[in-house]
Order: sequence, then C-alpha cells, then structure tokens
Amino acid sequence: MFEFYVGLVALCLSLLTMAYISILAIQFSLIKHKNTERAYDYHRLQTVIILFFHLVAYTVLLYHYGFEYKVIMIYLGQIGLILLSGHIVNHYMNKTILPLWSIGQFLLVISFILLGRLSINLGLKQFYLACLAYLVVFGVVYLYSRLNFIKYLGVPSVILAILMLVMTNETINGATNWMRIGSFTFQPSEIVKILYIVFLASTLTQFHEHEKLSLFVTGTITLGMVIIQVYQRDLGSALIFYSVFILMSYVYTRNRLYIIGGTIMTMLGGFFAYRFFWHVRVRIDTWIDPFSDIDHTGYQITQSLFAIGNGGLFGRGLTLGLPNRIPVVTTDFIYSAIVEELGLVIGLGIIIVIVYFFLFGMQMIEKSRNDFNFLMGSGILIIIAVQSFLIIGGVTKAIPLTGVTLPFVSYGGSSLVSTFIMLGILQGIKMNEDRHLKKEILRKNEKLIEQMLLDEENCEA
Repeated sequence: MFEFYVGLVALCLSLLTMAYISILAIQFSLIKHKNTERAYDYHRLQTVIILFFHLVAYTVLLYHYGFEYKVIMIYLGQIGLILLSGHIVNHYMNKTILPLWSIGQFLLVISFILLGRLSINLGLKQFYLACLAYLVVFGVVYLYSRLNFIKYLGVPSVILAILMLVMTNETINGATNWMRIGSFTFQPSEIVKILYIVFLASTLTQFHEHEKLSLFVTGTITLGMVIIQVYQRDLGSALIFYSVFILMSYVYTRNRLYIIGGTIMTMLGGFFAYRFFWHVRVRIDTWIDPFSDIDHTGYQITQSLFAIGNGGLFGRGLTLGLPNRIPVVTTDFIYSAIVEELGLVIGLGIIIVIVYFFLFGMQMIEKSRNDFNFLMGSGILIIIAVQSFLIIGGVTKAIPLTGVTLPFVSYGGSSLVSTFIMLGILQGIKMNEDRHLKKEILRKNEKLIEQMLLDEENCEA
C-alpha cells in the first residue's frame, strides 16, 4: 500500500514540475513582450505549486520517519522560510526579478526533500544553511543596490581571491581546496568565483579603451588561478574559471574568435593535462570506460549511471531507491539520487528550470545601461550555467566528471551561500539600474520644468 502511495506521489510531483515549467514559459513570453505586470501575477501561483510540491513529498518522509516530532518541526520551519522569504522578496525587492527568486526556491525545496530523505539531520543542517543564505543575500541586495564604488574593487578582489586559493589547508575527497579554521571548514573557491567576477567586470570596464591590454592582464591572472586549482586537483573550479574567462571575453568584445580559440585551447590543454597529470588521466580514462575498473576508479560514475537507469520516467519513488550506494551523493551526485527516486521527468525539469534561470537573467541584464553591471550579471549567469552543465554532464557521463556542486540543490554552506549571493547581486543590479533610471528621469523632468518656466518668463517679457 505504501509503495502504491509513493508511486502516486512521484506522478504528482512530476505533474507539478511540468506545471511549474509551463508557468515559467508563460512568464518568459510575457516579459519578452513587455507585459511584466501580468507575468509577475503568476508568482503567487508558482509559490502555491512549490508549497504543494513540498507538502506532497513530505507526507512520504513523515511516514518514513514515523511522524517524528523533529521531522514535523523541520517541515514547518521550511514552510516558514519559504513564506517569509517570499514575503520579503514581494514587498521589498521591487518585484523586478521574481522568476529568478522563484526558481531558487523551487530548486531549494528539491534540495530539502532529497537531503531530508537521505538523512533527516542533513535536511536540518541544509535548512539552517538556507536561513543563513537568505540573511546574507538580503544584505547583499541592500548593499549592492546602493554602493557605486564596487566597480573600482577589481584589484583588491583578485588579491583576496588569490590569497584564499593559496591558503587552503585541508584535503577532502582528494582535492586540497578546503580551508579549515578550528572545527569550521569551507571551500574558498565558492567565494573566489564571486571575487573573480568582480575583478573581470571591473578591469574590463575600467580599461575599455585598451581592450587587448585588459584581456591580456585578466587572461594572465586567470591562467595563474587555473594552474593553482589544477595543482590542488580542483578540476571543476579550474574549468569554471577558464570557461568564464572565454565566454566573458566574447561578451566583452562580441568577437567569435575567442570562442573558437578557447575551444582549441581547451583541446590542447586537455591533451597536455592528460599526458602530464595523473589525476586528469584517471578522470578521462574513467569517463571513456568506467566499467573497466568498476570497483575502484569507475565506482562513482557506474553507481550514478545505475541509479539514473533504475529511476525510469517517474522514479522508483521517494525512499524506495538506493541513493546511499552512490558516493558523495549529497553534493556531487545529488542529481543522480533525484533521478533515481523522483524520475527522469523531474530530472529533465531541473535542467529546463536552470535554463530558464539563465534566460530570465539574460532578459534582465541585456537592458542594463551600465557596463559594469552588465558584465557582473553576465559573469554570474555564466558561472551558474557552466557549473550546472559540468555537474549534470559529469554524473550522466556526457563529459568527464569534474566534481562541482549543483546550484541551489547540493548540500553545503559554501555552495548554497555563494549561489544565493550571486542571486542577490542580480537583484542588486536590477534595483541599482532602476534607481539610476528614476534619478535620470527626475533630472530630465526638472530640466523640462525649468525650461517651461524660462519660456513663460520670456513670453511675459
């Protein structure tokens, strides 16, 4: 009987996901045709779908954990966070990028559900981290929307970024990309991504008249940071930084040669890394044929493929799969667990939702009147898109596994907080642009009134 109910829940969750995506498509079309007010009217319906999605899934988790008081309180706390954060966004964020906030909530709810299913303590920790992330992001929105000197912080940002990279002192899962301070550990690379975007946007904006020089300087520093990360065996972050630089160079110059050259350099760099770095060679050999060493180097990816294959269209059902067999399932391989238990429909839905995040973001920043804001927004969207591509492509064996987190979904404070900070910067960009636009309109109106008064005086004279 329980298995039958779980099957119905899986079908219901898939239908809710499709409904949510349909609303995103409607909103995107409305905003494209400049009918923003009507598009934002759908935000409440999105929130209802998210809450119902969360409720339906938690009925299974409540039964699974025997209706423990702790699980009930976690559920109520998560509902409170969704409602409170939604209220703040609706009333204090000018309703300018509601679809992006909604997508963040939708992916976060999936994270709550999957991590709560894997371990109720992990679900509780992720809830605490989400509370922290929202506190930080609202502060970021306030500061970014009001401070105008951030575009001059390129040099301090890159110095701090490099210091954070070289000060890593903890090796976890083979990569020395963690920093330990007492009992607290975090990944500096997650914060470094944001500092790197500030550096790129600032340098390219300040030295716009010296295009080749600015690209040479930023490219040289990027190369140094990539080398540090390859040495630390943080291949995922190295690829993200490299990809961001190539794509930002194209956004900055509109020259397709940077894309072509970047692709060629990627192939040459991959060949070089394969020849001279043992851990890179193992990753690529495992990608080509993971079943040749299924008990050792190929264990992670083969377990991921088995889980995805077992999921089918609507999944095996929440709590009925075997996601704990997948190594690093709470971070790198959480997408595999999602597909196994919730199905391919929701798995593909997550990809579509992330694509819409990118499209809504591009819709917003293409109207930017400030070069620095435009480059900041572009960099953030590129990071989220590239990171999502790398992790989903890696766990499905479409590309070699690099070991990065899935934005808004994977467990971990560093990843979750940094992703929300990037969302906050996007909101800050929009509010900053709106504030300057209002000032400009006000100045024009004042000049117009002054001119009208002057004309009246001249007529009287």
